[in-house]
Amino acid sequence: MNNGYDDYVNKRITEVNGKKIHNLRDLIRTVEDNPETPYVVFKTKSNKTIALDRQKAEAEQAGILKTYQIAADRSNNLKTMVSQFAEGGRKVAGMVSLDSNMQKNQTQQ
Repeated sequence: MNNGYDDYVNKRITEVNGKKIHNLRDLIRTVEDNPETPYVVFKTKSNKTIALDRQKAEAEQAGILKTYQIAADRSNNLKTMVSQFAEGGRKVAGMVSLDSNMQKNQTQQ
C-alpha cells in the first residue's frame, strides 16, 4: 500500500480531491466526506500527486496500524471532531483502533 512513497516523507499536503487543506480537520473531513469515490488524491505543496485506492486503503488500515504498533488512526481530539460529523449525517470511513491490550502496552512504555 505504501511502497514507492519514500520521496514523500515530510511533505505538506495542500489539496485532497481538489479541495484546499488548511489543517488535519480539513484533511479528515475531505477524505471522509465522499466515501463513494474510488480514489483519494492528495497533492503536496511541491505539486506532487499521491492517489490511493480507497477500498484497498480501508481494507489494509487495521493491518498497517498493527504492523507499526499505532494504537489508533487519529488522536482523541480528532476522533471527537469526526464523531460530530457522523452525528450530522455524514458517513465516517473506518475509524480504527487496536485492541485495548496493545493500547495499555504502549501507555506503559
